[in-house]
Amino acid sequence: MIPLPETASHTTMRHPLINRAIFVLALVGLLIAGALWYWHSHPADIPCGGTGGCETVASSPYSRLPVGTGPPIAMYGTLGYLAILVLTFLRTLPSVGEAPRRDTLASRLVLLGAVIGTAFSARLTYMEINPEYIGAICKWCMASQVLILLILVLSITDVMQTSRGQAATSAEPKGIDK
Repeated sequence: MIPLPETASHTTMRHPLINRAIFVLALVGLLIAGALWYWHSHPADIPCGGTGGCETVASSPYSRLPVGTGPPIAMYGTLGYLAILVLTFLRTLPSVGEAPRRDTLASRLVLLGAVIGTAFSARLTYMEINPEYIGAICKWCMASQVLILLILVLSITDVMQTSRGQAATSAEPKGIDK
């Protein structure tokens, strides 16, 4: 093991357990969205447990953005989960000096990604359940919706707790030895 310089801290992350949970959820989401992107982009049957809903959703023009002409929405999901994965990993790296600022920025970017991902998933879910649009349910899409929603809840908790921790730290008197 390579020793770290004296001034480097291992991490200043206040809530490593939340960050680990988000990392694991994003990894599972990356695998699901990546598989959906692959299945959508190649002539492959999407395993959906006999309901056929996944094929119906994938063949719908609403599964692409822009509608009907763009890449599959699963591509955006794959890239979003990958971004969340990278940000949660970056929070674990040791650094000197700017670690609290980097941690705060990364946790807020994870929250932003989770909000955007939840909005995309909610839009697709609405179109799936509405017979005027798709009228079929994709179990893989539902799994991704649950994952991004869990990431959203955890990232809100993380940002709120980090903000409270920073407020308490900044309220402490400076220059007084404890």
